[in-house]
Amino acid sequence: MPVSTPGRPRPDRRPVQPETETGHGGGAFGAATKLVEELGHIDHVVSAVGGWWMGKALWQISQDDWQKVFVDVATTHMALARAFVLLWLTEDGSHSAIAGFSAQQPYPAAGIVSMQGAAQLMMREAFSAELKGQQRISDLVLGPIVNRSRPGGDPNWLTADQVGEAAVGVALTTSIADEHVILDSSRDYLKRELARMSLS
Repeated sequence: MPVSTPGRPRPDRRPVQPETETGHGGGAFGAATKLVEELGHIDHVVSAVGGWWMGKALWQISQDDWQKVFVDVATTHMALARAFVLLWLTEDGSHSAIAGFSAQQPYPAAGIVSMQGAAQLMMREAFSAELKGQQRISDLVLGPIVNRSRPGGDPNWLTADQVGEAAVGVALTTSIADEHVILDSSRDYLKRELARMSLS
């Protein structure tokens, strides 16, 4: 979700849902270009692509599974990051990508999700190494979340609203850059991270 920085004349937030990328990111570039034309600038982007998948060991996955869970998701993440990095118009802009805990911790019967998540985290690290501080780019590594598709989760899990609060905090806190921001599934992680964020 691209968002303008508070303090500008007309702050705005826009959800964007480009089609799944299958090549060089035309859908993402088109969405980014349209937003720049409408808003004049893009300050912050939070990207959430993919979701949970499980049910097969790595040696059981089909070509269709590989394409849908790994290739399509990784390609879309890459396309979104490329499009918005190239079109940022503000020096204090930021890009944050939502990632899952399985990117750092293998989960039985969901190994393909772990592989894609690990690739996503390394993509961010590569962007950080190449940008060399020109733009802030980080990721939020989440545990299980209570949301619309899983409303009956563990009461200790974070909610989608709390994840949104943390994403806004990362965007607004200029000292947070080039990081894996670990939220896990514990409210203690959230409390620790929010304490260092500029949310006032």
